Amino acid sequence: MEGWGYTVPEAWLQRPSLSYHTAFDLCAAQAARAGGPTAVLASGAFYAREVVRRLDGQVLLHFPRDPGLGESEIQTALGPEVDWARLRVASSMMDTAMAEAQTLVWAEPERDTWQAILANLRDLGPCAVLVLGTTWLRRLVPEWQGGAYRPAAAPLGSRGRIAEALRREGHAVRETYGLHGPRSLLWGTASRIPAALGRDDLVDRCVAGMRQDFIVRGWQARWAPVWLVVASEGGDRG
Repeated sequence: MEGWGYTVPEAWLQRPSLSYHTAFDLCAAQAARAGGPTAVLASGAFYAREVVRRLDGQVLLHFPRDPGLGESEIQTALGPEVDWARLRVASSMMDTAMAEAQTLVWAEPERDTWQAILANLRDLGPCAVLVLGTTWLRRLVPEWQGGAYRPAAAPLGSRGRIAEALRREGHAVRETYGLHGPRSLLWGTASRIPAALGRDDLVDRCVAGMRQDFIVRGWQARWAPVWLVVASEGGDRG
């Protein structure tokens, strides 16, 4: 499908790497905790499918980069795992249903749309905001390695800029996660040495260390390929 980077059913068969899988599960857990309808802003079919299929309740889906996509085209790209009985596609963030959302999941901020999206957040009702993005280390994640398809066309990359912008818009940043943190990356790299030597016992130890340090918080998130900022309504927007 033009502009979406891969063909059907290739999209349906692709499963996310551990970094993305963990980030999507965290989004779903946060949304479930908030309850109520969830709005999803997706930069492409990969993010839309993997976020939406994990959510419960009513979901409102919007593609900031491609607001004119037809519903049949989106259905084809997202595949059979998405429950369309609970899903509605919005052509604009100004859709009145957006104001009813208790949680907004934004995956992933892009350089040419992120400022407009932040400005539109002012018109939404009070809700939790979850922003999923990547750093320059995204090249270590399988989804960003070669091939014509990438999860986002022009990722912003800066977790710090998003967090600061959310604060300026009156949102309180509650938590920042990094998926596949720096020590986890080192454990994963180190595992290649015993693997080459046939030492499966040492490989298992490296993998255990990698998983133990996989999710990091705070400053370490800047050194992880995938990050998640969790914010809530708070403060005075003036």
